[in-house]
Amino acid sequence: MSPRSLAGRWWRSSPGSRSASSRPRLRQGRPAAGARYIPAHVRRAVWQRDQGRCTFVSESGRRCEARTRLEFDHVTEVARGGEATVGGIRLRCRAHNQYQAEQTFGAGFMRRKREAAQGEAKAKATRDVREGDDKDVTPWLRELGYRADQARWAAEQCRNLPAEATLEDRVRAALSMFRPRTVRVCHG
Repeated sequence: MSPRSLAGRWWRSSPGSRSASSRPRLRQGRPAAGARYIPAHVRRAVWQRDQGRCTFVSESGRRCEARTRLEFDHVTEVARGGEATVGGIRLRCRAHNQYQAEQTFGAGFMRRKREAAQGEAKAKATRDVREGDDKDVTPWLRELGYRADQARWAAEQCRNLPAEATLEDRVRAALSMFRPRTVRVCHG
C-alpha cells in the first residue's frame, strides 16, 4: 500500500473533523453543471446534521449504525439534476449507497457500471506502471526520507530495468544508487 493511499483512508474516516475551520476559504469559481463536487461548507453541515453516520432507515424504522466507509450521497441523483446543497446531500455507508443506486437505476445497470469502472482502474494502473518507474519508486523513496530530487534521480536510473521487474526489485535498485562508494585505503 502506498503512503498516499494511507492518507486517503485517514481522510475518509471522518472528513467533518478535518474540514472544519474558523476561517474557511472562499470557493474559487463554480464547478461545471452536473459535476460531483461538493463544497466543504456543505460537507461540514451534512456531517454535523447526520451526526457522522449513515442515514439509511430500514422498512422497520431502524437507522443504519455505520460510521465508517461513509459517502456523501445526492438525494436526487446527479444524473437527474441533483445539486450539492445541504438539503440535497446525505451521508450513506457504501453498502446502502450502492443499494439505493440499484433501486433507482437497476441492478444490471449498476453491475455494468461497476465492471466498467474496475476495467478503467486496471487499465489506468497498467498505464501508470508502463509510463514510468518513478511513479512506483518515488513515493517509497520519499517515505524513507530521501529528498524529492534524489528520489526522482534514483527512479530515473531504474528505467533500464526489465518490464517484468517487481516493485521490490525497482526499489532495491533505486536504493543501491545511494550506497556510498567504497574507497580503498592503503595503510602503510
